Amino acid sequence: MSIVVWTLQVFLALLFLLLGIRKLTQPHTLLTHRREATGLDSFSMSRGRFIAGIEILVSIGLILPVATGFLPVLTFLSAIGAIVLMLGATVVNIRYKKLPFLGLNILVLVIAVVINYGHIVVGDIPTVNFIRKTVYYINQASAWQKHHDSFAPKAGDLAPDFELKGANDENSVRLSSFKGKRPVALIFGSYT
Repeated sequence: MSIVVWTLQVFLALLFLLLGIRKLTQPHTLLTHRREATGLDSFSMSRGRFIAGIEILVSIGLILPVATGFLPVLTFLSAIGAIVLMLGATVVNIRYKKLPFLGLNILVLVIAVVINYGHIVVGDIPTVNFIRKTVYYINQASAWQKHHDSFAPKAGDLAPDFELKGANDENSVRLSSFKGKRPVALIFGSYT
């Protein structure tokens, strides 16, 4: 799984790097002529360059943090950034009826999701591993609670009858002996 995740990360990083550099380095006039082909006709040049900068940051974030071991959670967050970028690109392409680009958007979106899923399954990023373990323990606690709640009395049920010894080993007291006589408060704890 780890080899597949790394291969997809490198592919996605190179794709975003090439797209980002292309949008940033091309002259304004050349990019204006290609706006229809690149899908930038709906954006101003500054927005297009901003998106290009984000694409480059995502490409760097997909590789560098995990490769260096410095804040590897940034790789996970970069893949989330790729997902957000591709969701936005998909919406824009649908809105402006640029349907030929949808296939690439959806492919990149799926790759980014697989990368994040792979990191969660493999657990190679400490923060992602922590999230995975936290979700596991929350699910375990929830299952335990559901199991034990099935034995608890429900609202409106009569309390189960029991018998306890008095405070100073006096006579024992049974809960049912108070039924219909007066209210009973059960307090458990120490009064020292």
